[in-house]
Amino acid sequence: MLARVICGEGIPDFYAKRSIGLDPSCLSPFLDDLLKPILESEYFFGKNFMCIDMEERGYTKDENGDFIISDCQKKIFSDYYHSP
Repeated sequence: MLARVICGEGIPDFYAKRSIGLDPSCLSPFLDDLLKPILESEYFFGKNFMCIDMEERGYTKDENGDFIISDCQKKIFSDYYHSP
């Protein structure tokens, strides 16, 4: 949560990218795909589905591939806790 690659500040990207891996997920790749349509329905979270990929947010990136901090600060930090 503290790396620029996921809108944080403090931990170097190479540590975060190694920890996140090549195929990040919230629960598991299978469960994320299975549950997303259900959790996005009006009966659950609606548009506030908690597992939103950082790429889906549409934020601008810098020359290192990190999200621009001013874009990241448009949301409260805790909104990023549930990103894959």
